[in-house]
Amino acid sequence: MNIIYVDDEPIDLQNFVLNMQSLLPNQKVHTFSNGEDALASLQNQSVDIAFLDINLKCTNGLEIAK
Repeated sequence: MNIIYVDDEPIDLQNFVLNMQSLLPNQKVHTFSNGEDALASLQNQSVDIAFLDINLKCTNGLEIAK
């Protein structure tokens, strides 16, 4: 399962990873602090689950979802 999380708040990224590790210990979560890096990584892989912050500095989660 390929899981990504995009958020521009470092503490939120860290907390999300810790929570996911306790829920799904065998799954890798790919984190991104901006939408541009997330979109670039998606050029080479598909995503099963995406958690996206709506209010990012340069873009928003809804644009990434499109």
